Amino acid sequence: MVQQFVYPWILIGLTLCTRKGFALVGWLVTIASTLNLCTAGYPYFIIYALFLIGPYLLIVSYGPTRGVISLNEGVPGGGFLKNLVVGTSALTIGGLASLPWLLEVRQILSFTAARSTADYDFATKYSYSPLQTLGAYVFPPVGNPEGWVYFGTLSLFIISFFVVIVLHRPKTRSEDFWLIVLSACWIATVTGMTLGRYSYLFDMVWSTFPFLQGLRIWGRLNIVLLPVFALLLARAWQVFETQLISPSDLSRSCKFALYSFMALVVAVQLGLLFGATFDYYWLHYAVAQLGPAWWYPLMGVVSALTMAFFMSTAVRRKISIRPAAFLIVCVGVITVDIWPESSTQWAARYPDRYSTRVTHPIADQVSAGFTAPRRSVYGAIWPEYLPSFNLGVVSAWYSEGYVRFYNRYFNGDASVRPDLPAEERAALETFLGIRDGSRLFLTRTLDHPTIASFLADAREVEQSSRITVERYDGTELRVRITAGEPLILSFVDNWLPGWNATVNDKRRTIELLFGTFKALRVDPGENEVRFTYRPEMLKYFSATP
Repeated sequence: MVQQFVYPWILIGLTLCTRKGFALVGWLVTIASTLNLCTAGYPYFIIYALFLIGPYLLIVSYGPTRGVISLNEGVPGGGFLKNLVVGTSALTIGGLASLPWLLEVRQILSFTAARSTADYDFATKYSYSPLQTLGAYVFPPVGNPEGWVYFGTLSLFIISFFVVIVLHRPKTRSEDFWLIVLSACWIATVTGMTLGRYSYLFDMVWSTFPFLQGLRIWGRLNIVLLPVFALLLARAWQVFETQLISPSDLSRSCKFALYSFMALVVAVQLGLLFGATFDYYWLHYAVAQLGPAWWYPLMGVVSALTMAFFMSTAVRRKISIRPAAFLIVCVGVITVDIWPESSTQWAARYPDRYSTRVTHPIADQVSAGFTAPRRSVYGAIWPEYLPSFNLGVVSAWYSEGYVRFYNRYFNGDASVRPDLPAEERAALETFLGIRDGSRLFLTRTLDHPTIASFLADAREVEQSSRITVERYDGTELRVRITAGEPLILSFVDNWLPGWNATVNDKRRTIELLFGTFKALRVDPGENEVRFTYRPEMLKYFSATP
């Protein structure tokens, strides 16, 4: 998703905000990136950004830690308060510029099933367990792919080398120590949120901040840790490279800690390989593309041997190792290690469904779909069915009113409920367009106890009325109605905020049929009816009402 690619630009912008001579450039980059983040269409990543941008701004604004962030000492920049004000003002301006869009999204979410009320079970439905969290770092098959932060076992070992060196050498830079401490707190906080129902931190934050209560799959929050690990790895390599250039003996305690950690990681990988239950997505989607699970402990052994070679040769000055040469070796090992999940995670193919890439002219198919018979299958839109659109739903993704209506007539697998009377079943197929694509009906009244009675009302007036569709593109419907008496035009399409209607160019109130579909009263005679969708935010930029 595009928002993931905006994160680095925000971090770059905030970093430049603290650099002397680059503050204006950083300020503008941060504003533009924040606006992009907030309007890219997926609210999750806005919430996730709070756990990334806030801590980063504090660290990069403070002089000593700013030097570590830049991987250079003596980086010129302003004071802590000035840096904080510049960065915060850029984030605020970008957020305010996107406020109309955010309010529109919030309004739509308030009409979306399971998003409008506090639902703890919904919010923690896909919590990362402690075992899955462990797997996300060292053994992906036991964790949900959306929370993977696996960046290679050798990368983990290089960072551990850095941590051990800093903790065992009191004379090393204090900034490195604080970088480790702050990063550990950062990682612990994010991990505490991804644990969901397994975490007291999540319970406290979820109950305190209502705007978090409509989100789920908190394992995705792990994505904000990638810049943290990248920073640690970059600084760790600097220390690693220094050891290559100017070798020095490691104390026994250092070597014992490093070898013990590497042995522990490989042991955990083997233990999870033979003793853990693999994640559903790994078994049903990923395994065909990512290969066997034994790949990870195998690369763990290769990574451990690579580190052992470095420690037993360069550290003891047995042979001279050029940093560039060893960098190539490390990059090669890490690339081979992470290649499966990094390059093919979302490349799964389904030969029985998609044999070749097909371009769908969506605009044309939306228009054609207005009269095409519809289907009822679980899920969203299936391209192979177009222009026959789907009536089915996916939990927590659809209009709350429609979900309630749908659940009265359909089972979870999209089949019609067996206890539905035959007359109502036949009426349902006509009403929802399964038989002939019908979506417009004229009736005398709106309140009907059943769909069958609604269609009976429609049949009574169809001889004295006529519906002519002039245009439909998904956001506008224009029809001409000839009515012999006051009638109600029902459009079997979900209402949401932003839908408006006119009859002969005069605004009319949209009423709801069965709690979710659009309905509009029309006058006797000729009526030109327009249903239009226009987000509320756009009314401030349009000349038409």
